[in-house]
Amino acid sequence: MLSSQLILRIANGDEQAFKIVYEYFFPKIRVFARNMLHDDEQALEVAQDVLLAFWKMGRTLLEIRNPEGFLTTLSKRRTIDVLRKNIAVRNAERIANVAWQEGEMETEHRVAYNELRNLLAEGADLLPPQQRRAYQLCYEQGLKYEEAARVMEISPGTVQGHIKRALRFIRGYLSQHLTLTLLTVFI
Repeated sequence: MLSSQLILRIANGDEQAFKIVYEYFFPKIRVFARNMLHDDEQALEVAQDVLLAFWKMGRTLLEIRNPEGFLTTLSKRRTIDVLRKNIAVRNAERIANVAWQEGEMETEHRVAYNELRNLLAEGADLLPPQQRRAYQLCYEQGLKYEEAARVMEISPGTVQGHIKRALRFIRGYLSQHLTLTLLTVFI
């Protein structure tokens, strides 16, 4: 498609020659970008950016050995740049949302939440060693019973029994130590 004659004309600023390239490659680039980005507007921008960059190269186009391959590579790179930007924006929005939610939490709630966490830690510290270890592995580190059993070198059923007894004790401990203020904050 891209003959050396056509590239020479584009390099010399021939708009009609560029229009031929534009009309041929624009739909291909746009479809590629659309398939990757799942966004028509962004795909349109990628196609326009790629072809505009190609046009702006001017005389340096004469140095490119494979103009079609160059356009393909440029299309991929621009699409990847947009994907990266989209990911960065989503991550920033997620972080901002979390920060907003944390900022929204009133001081009273934060104090109560910290007090509850401290009570849970105190209750866990009072557990017998095996129950405390099972509780830490399953509830603090997020391991499954089978994984905790391998770490503790006991059966998963024994881990389950330790967890049941640990949770029963911690619930009792919390019910004895939770203040009315704490209960009203979380209800």
